[in-house]
Amino acid sequence: MCPPAEASLALQARCAYEGAALRSRITGEIRGEALKQFIKSVLVAFPDARYTVEDQLADGDKVFTRWSWTGTHKGELMGIALTGKPVRISGMVIDRIVDGKIVEEWEEWDALGMMQQLGVVATFPKVERKVAA
Repeated sequence: MCPPAEASLALQARCAYEGAALRSRITGEIRGEALKQFIKSVLVAFPDARYTVEDQLADGDKVFTRWSWTGTHKGELMGIALTGKPVRISGMVIDRIVDGKIVEEWEEWDALGMMQQLGVVATFPKVERKVAA
């Protein structure tokens, strides 16, 4: 049984992903100890992380979630030294649920936006739109 909603994000994640496979463009497919280490690295890098469910829909054994996430970069993550910068990103995930647990997850999130907010990737210049008179 997983911990209650008031429990730490780390405890909830550890329970929810036990035996699961996570698939994303950033991580590829990871599971088991690699998945636990990835979750731990994110939580160490962003110890004040806050995850908000914006929308959620379920159909059969699939749950679709649109989420937003905020945190302050206070530790190394994927080779990026700490910057101390705040980050706000959003993403979408589809989870396949069996017996109340996530067994598969497909996730897409704004990795470029996060890298830009951390200052490790240049931001694109804003383009002025000219309105025809």
